[in-house]
Amino acid sequence: MTQQGSGTAQHAKVVLMPLTGLILKEGLYYGKLEAGILTFIIPTVLFGQLTGLMDDGVKLILQGSNMALFVIFAGKKFT
Repeated sequence: MTQQGSGTAQHAKVVLMPLTGLILKEGLYYGKLEAGILTFIIPTVLFGQLTGLMDDGVKLILQGSNMALFVIFAGKKFT
């Protein structure tokens, strides 16, 4: 892995891990369905991205659903 690639991977971990904690808290404490689903999607996408074991089509589908669920989560959270 190149130096730039490992920096990108480190950045992904730094950004997604706190989001996973926030989503986990919201899903468990407040019973929000979209947050509960995101609890499993975020680490799966992160693991697939960092290891390179996940097919690009699967990553694209998971990232699309991740984005849609984040929009729903944020809409409910801040309205």
